[in-house]
Amino acid sequence: MSKEQMEGYALDLENAAKNGTDEVLETTTHELYKNAERERLRGVVPISKHVNDPCLKNFVPVDIFKESYIPRGYRGKDMKKLISIWSQLTVKLVGKQECSSDTEEKKAIKVCTGTVFKVDMHTIGTGDKTVCPCPGHKGDTPSKMVWWKVHVRTTRDFVEPKMDPKMFQFSKAYELKEYDKMVNVTLDCVNISPFKNGGKSCVLEFATHDVELGYLLRELCQQFQEFHRNVYEEYRANTDVNLTIIISYPHLLSEPRVSVGHWVHRAITDGRTWYMYTTPTCPGSAGAMVYRVGQELGDDVHVGVASDGLGFSG
Repeated sequence: MSKEQMEGYALDLENAAKNGTDEVLETTTHELYKNAERERLRGVVPISKHVNDPCLKNFVPVDIFKESYIPRGYRGKDMKKLISIWSQLTVKLVGKQECSSDTEEKKAIKVCTGTVFKVDMHTIGTGDKTVCPCPGHKGDTPSKMVWWKVHVRTTRDFVEPKMDPKMFQFSKAYELKEYDKMVNVTLDCVNISPFKNGGKSCVLEFATHDVELGYLLRELCQQFQEFHRNVYEEYRANTDVNLTIIISYPHLLSEPRVSVGHWVHRAITDGRTWYMYTTPTCPGSAGAMVYRVGQELGDDVHVGVASDGLGFSG
């Protein structure tokens, strides 16, 4: 690619980062929860009118994901295990627009994807000075002696304009031992970390006193880091690797889906590196972690789709 083409592409990428179509899915409270209740009672997987969209053929359910979906040369047990663990840390985020003019049922909500990437355990009475943010918490209550701070990375388009995060929906499957509380976690206390200049991602932090949930999520994070290191060490020396994988919740699906492609362009604007890729995405995919095989984990997330049809992260 010539220097002129690269400069032109950098400008296109900058415009896409500012004006690209984000893929935060907007719906209504009534639609989401009515369909979620139907799913709970009947075990129906699709919960959206979009479920028959032909683009969904580009997304593979994690429970049937096979090595054959990965290009030759990248098919190893560590890669497949990494995807399985990663899917368990991928959550559907549900937020409600703060607006007093509409009725509760008709308030617009946003749905996108997030990834749990860090879990901190705090123990009261052991010198740990971190204050639990839960409302009405009493430090001398035995059941409250241990609490967990869970960090979830997603797109800042989810919280801009001001959104009130209400729920994280975890996958129902993937070795979660039918632990019902993993399905829907209602958010009573959420902190939104300060945005980084130029970045399109943000971090949501929520607190929980559910010990089993905390230990499970922390163990999954540790396992993910372990398998990521193995995959990174295997492919980092190969400069031709551009395999890019995304796990997300497209079109309000009830379980996360895997999509595979390649990053094709990279540019630096405003001091940040932006990637564009062929990996399929759809509304609901915004905020998903963009995993580039052979590279260190970054803090960028899927943002949207540029005019040429390529997805981009920031």
